[in-house]
Amino acid sequence: MISKTGAVLALALALVACFPAYAADASDAGSCYRSQLDGNGIAVYDAVAALGTSESHTLNLAVEFPVPVLQQTRASAEEYAAKTVAAALASLYYESPLLIWLWDLPLKTVDVAPSVETAVLSGDGREYFVASSASFSLQAPDRYSSTPVQDVLREVKEACSDLKYQGNDAEKAKSIYKHLSGVSSKEDEEGAISDIHDAVHARSSSSAGVAAAFTYIASLNGLDACTVKGMLYDDSEGVTHYWNAVLSGDSWYATDVEAKFVMAGSGTREGGDPFGATHTPNPDMAAGNGLSAPDLAREGYEYPDETPFLQKYGDYILVGIMAAIMVAMLYIGVRDGFA
Repeated sequence: MISKTGAVLALALALVACFPAYAADASDAGSCYRSQLDGNGIAVYDAVAALGTSESHTLNLAVEFPVPVLQQTRASAEEYAAKTVAAALASLYYESPLLIWLWDLPLKTVDVAPSVETAVLSGDGREYFVASSASFSLQAPDRYSSTPVQDVLREVKEACSDLKYQGNDAEKAKSIYKHLSGVSSKEDEEGAISDIHDAVHARSSSSAGVAAAFTYIASLNGLDACTVKGMLYDDSEGVTHYWNAVLSGDSWYATDVEAKFVMAGSGTREGGDPFGATHTPNPDMAAGNGLSAPDLAREGYEYPDETPFLQKYGDYILVGIMAAIMVAMLYIGVRDGFA
């Protein structure tokens, strides 16, 4: 038996069966993660992003999947829907720090209820399963339950409203880095995670909140940046850690306020091992998402040498003048001696 949706999908399935589901649009240039989503992931991403002004502590969503993706079994169609939602939500966490309903996403899984339809391709005769939509709920962290969510976000915006910087991409990144270096570093307790509000309003945060703050302040300054989650290997034991990827030109660079890296390449050193040896990206959260962090340039950003000419070459000029005077004196002495 073919469902009504299956009959409607049959032609669409025939057209898309030979094409990959991953098709980010042109607006994703410079995107860290959204560009990695397929059409259905982008639908989830955009649906959640559109609710950023909601006053509710809980968001209930039902998102239609515009791209039919064939699966062999119902279970695999349901799994595809869950992974699609997980990837979209993780992308938003890393790119859009003001979505309060995602602030504790690294600690929890989101239950996804997919709608699965069946369809038969013309001339194939086999039954396929297609996830046509996904329903799920998002909730702001419990510690903000007694405060209107927009009041919390307003405090974040007010704390960052004056953080506007001049200069090129690297200079802006360095200015943001310097500002966030003043945040008191703390270690999150078991079952808790810092967020952007902790970093910019309370001024006390783990790397998770600081990285989120960097991403947001970067957006205020027209700087393409995102949060990266992974492992930081200090000595021999690795710990979960967050830092930032910053786009300048066609290259990505890393900034880690806590580890004191700014616009670093994978080979950049700050008194120890290179960045790429101490930092290992892993965007997976409580649920896997299949995302990849941006690939860093090998070398760190090369800042133009702005040393004043006289400060840079003054010693050489002085030596040259003294040498010229000595030569002139010797010449005069020799000339007068033969006069």
